[in-house]
Amino acid sequence: MVSGHSLESRVTECGPAKFLSVSLRCVLFAVTPTINRTAVDVSLKTVVNRTQIFDCPVTGIPAPQVVWMRDGKLIDARHSGNIELRDAGRRLVIRSVSVSDTATYRCVASNAAGQDFVDFDFHVHGIYSSSLADVGLLAYSYQGR
Repeated sequence: MVSGHSLESRVTECGPAKFLSVSLRCVLFAVTPTINRTAVDVSLKTVVNRTQIFDCPVTGIPAPQVVWMRDGKLIDARHSGNIELRDAGRRLVIRSVSVSDTATYRCVASNAAGQDFVDFDFHVHGIYSSSLADVGLLAYSYQGR
């Protein structure tokens, strides 16, 4: 364990050097992915028709693969018109959110040394129209007379 990270290493043959008559050995190592939780807000709220961005700032060696899940199901951005993955998957963008986008989103980062994840609790609220509410109250008051 190095500075809070799991470190895995192995020695392997790097292959023959063309200009040397010796066999080279390389040390390969991997550092467990770590998501910087202090850099993200995990409880997000917005209103319909906005764009929501989820960031997953992760480090690790080799560079971790990042996938996103929504309520436990893998998100496939290729088949969703309003979802986009950016920055090698480290950023999830949902355009024109609707109330049905309310869910728990999970960023999962993994490499040869292990994995880390963080959950985002996301709520989308509808837009309240006070003018419609006033019309409804007036209609109700009129019927009561």
